[in-house]
Amino acid sequence: MAVETEPGAAARAGRGQRIAAATLLAASTVVIATNLGGVFVAAISFGARGNAFTVGLTESASTSAADSSTLTAYFTEMIVSSTEIGFAAQAWISLSRILWGVVWITIAACVAVFSAGAFRAAVFGRRLPALLSVTAVAVAVGGCGAELAWSFGVASAMFDLRQQGQLAELTINESADLVWPLVTGVVLALLAVVFRSGERLQRDTEGLV
Repeated sequence: MAVETEPGAAARAGRGQRIAAATLLAASTVVIATNLGGVFVAAISFGARGNAFTVGLTESASTSAADSSTLTAYFTEMIVSSTEIGFAAQAWISLSRILWGVVWITIAACVAVFSAGAFRAAVFGRRLPALLSVTAVAVAVGGCGAELAWSFGVASAMFDLRQQGQLAELTINESADLVWPLVTGVVLALLAVVFRSGERLQRDTEGLV
């Protein structure tokens, strides 16, 4: 027995794809605009004293109450803002923020191009593989650079504060996580190869029609 396809199924699927693509495009546009603003703010306040930043803590802090009991508070993050932090530390932290902003702008631009192609039902566009390659380099190089700059900045800031006798009892997480930018960069590079192959196949197929 022959099974008839519902007449409007393909049309509804096409509308659903366009709605999803438009939503993704709008979200990526917001991400680009937000990070452009963040990069601008970090650039104009580069190395300025008093800029606040958040650091991770690796242990708990305890205080003794008047009745000799001990109150232990567990913190995972701490916001630091001090004019005692020198230019070098603030410059490293500002550089990290700028690099992260550029990384997220590049990722969002890649998503926007993909969404625009999906909206036109042409996912394998000619620009997407090249943009994926650029994004892979941006994430791997920019992400590692941002992590290292943040680590240097936090370490330098804590050194400046401890020289002033502040925060000496706290252990700050100053390590840089280089694994995920490198892994993400490799994955994006592989995706660029896949999309480039898809674009060539699509072009060859269109040439046969």
